[in-house]
Amino acid sequence: MSEELIPLNQLGENPYAQVLCYPRPTPLEVEARLKELASLEVLGLLMRGEKNVGGLKVLGKGCVGVVVEGIRRGVPVAVKVRRVDANRSDMSFEAEMLRQANSLGVGPKLIAASVNFIVMEYVEGPYLDDWIAQGREPAFTRHVLRDLFQQCHILDVTGLDHGELSNASKHVVVSKKGRPVILDFESASLNRKTANLTSLIQYVYFRSRSPIPKLLGEPPRQELIQALNRYKQDKGEKWFQTILALTGLAGNP
Repeated sequence: MSEELIPLNQLGENPYAQVLCYPRPTPLEVEARLKELASLEVLGLLMRGEKNVGGLKVLGKGCVGVVVEGIRRGVPVAVKVRRVDANRSDMSFEAEMLRQANSLGVGPKLIAASVNFIVMEYVEGPYLDDWIAQGREPAFTRHVLRDLFQQCHILDVTGLDHGELSNASKHVVVSKKGRPVILDFESASLNRKTANLTSLIQYVYFRSRSPIPKLLGEPPRQELIQALNRYKQDKGEKWFQTILALTGLAGNP
């Protein structure tokens, strides 16, 4: 399928309507969503990415929405489209969680949002696992992980729990400039106990077949577990710095 920009006046046609109103487009809903996209100043969408919806390439597909690359004011953006069968009636909660994360310097920049769409910064780059698999230098990998752990710590201290970082495979990308970006705040919460850093460390160091211990060295497991347990009770700087030291990330800029 072509990767050319599909303008709004063509998105209502098949097969593009499948993306606009996945998984069951209706003429009425398609028309309403096209007007919504126009109000957000999105000029059109590009069908490319690693996922597939109705034979079309997209950036991502989940339980709540489909993520597609778009163009707004001449600039590439990521557009999250609410599924018509999603377990929520609008995207306002996720947009607010992303706005809160942005205020802390975390996540792709929120640009605009409406009932059925979130328009945000398009971060071009591989997912964290794919980025590591490309054979990065250990020093640069440490730099990226430290940045990522710092973002998780900030979220923890502020009380915003992402909710899905224990399986970070599709929730962290690394930009071309080496900036780790946490994606997808649809399961985030301000009301539950935060576990961003502990969840991510579980994924990075303790899951089977993780490449990080082999690349950067195995951390002292029991000491790290003890420090994580202390951190769960006290998310202050002391235990965060202890965790960085145990994982070999302390002192990196």
